[in-house]
Amino acid sequence: MVLMVVTCLWLGASAVSTATAQSLALVELEGLGDGGESWPYDINDHGVVVGSASPAAGVAHAARWDRSARITDLGAIDGRDTRAVAVNDRGTSTGYYDGSGVPRAVRWSASGTVSRLASLNGAPAASSSSIPTALAEDDTIIGYATASDTTTHAVRWDGHGRIHDLGVLPGGWESVPYGINDVGTVVGFSVAADGRPHAVRWDRADRIAELGALAGQSASWALAIGDDGVIIGRAIVGNLMTAVRWDRSGTITELRPMTGHDSGMATARNAGGTVIGASIGVPHIRAVTWDRRGRLSVLATLPGGSDDLATGINDAGAACGQATRADRQNAVRWDRRGEITMLPVPPGGAGATALGINDAGVIIGNRYRADQRPLAVLWR
Repeated sequence: MVLMVVTCLWLGASAVSTATAQSLALVELEGLGDGGESWPYDINDHGVVVGSASPAAGVAHAARWDRSARITDLGAIDGRDTRAVAVNDRGTSTGYYDGSGVPRAVRWSASGTVSRLASLNGAPAASSSSIPTALAEDDTIIGYATASDTTTHAVRWDGHGRIHDLGVLPGGWESVPYGINDVGTVVGFSVAADGRPHAVRWDRADRIAELGALAGQSASWALAIGDDGVIIGRAIVGNLMTAVRWDRSGTITELRPMTGHDSGMATARNAGGTVIGASIGVPHIRAVTWDRRGRLSVLATLPGGSDDLATGINDAGAACGQATRADRQNAVRWDRRGEITMLPVPPGGAGATALGINDAGVIIGNRYRADQRPLAVLWR
């Protein structure tokens, strides 16, 4: 997880670092041939990155990059696209392949051996899709899969690859999990009998429970859970989205946006309990954090910048994301004081995005060539 703790302080353009990422250098991750594309999806605390890469012509292959940025091609399956979406500190990774137009979940061992994950019993073979969404340190994988009645159910695959149906709320027909902690508690949403998504939690015994709601709430999604049981997510009240947090008992608290803004979004939290996200208003979007008491801090923006989005934060308090200036997207880093630094990229490209940061402070993302094609990179 990646998030940070800052004081309740407005940090304006004067807090911008005068150096352009002096302590962070760009490293391009090895590809599968000249002219190809690559995308990183996750990084573990040992610096191992997973994602996908493709040659100039051909299918995308799941890929793993070691600490030296060297690529291991995890291969296609049945000649079709594969993507690795998560990796844990053991080196286990998970992702999916294109099974004749239907995605199906797989797991790769640390050595690169692939295993196809089980489908739900009774699901029609032609439509038995399954997609993983998160991976725990004990190799438990969560995701969603097609059930026998063709509805979508949240599922859990244990370390042996056995599948467990997490079910849906009474009268509902869909559920998707987004987060799992080291205790084995899973969070996500389930569409209920009213046809709306409701934030839910599943315990280790796979029992589902609906989380608390704000007054006037019409929908909610639980996105991540810490080992302390605290959950973050989003809710719709009226026509507006707001960031929310649930305590261990499932009681909800609204994380309010900046004064003058009407909506907000939570993206992640760290072990210290700080939530990172965005405050959304006219004319700009600002990257923000909320501390354990819900107090808001606004992170610095680039001089002349317009919109910012924080995508991750680590337990040391460093965060990463994107900042837009002059219609160009720039990858940026915020330190624990909220000061912003633009991450370096070669001249002549079409911008960059920062997608995640590990506890060692290594940031993964994409830089875009002049023709808009993405290349997987990291900054360290």
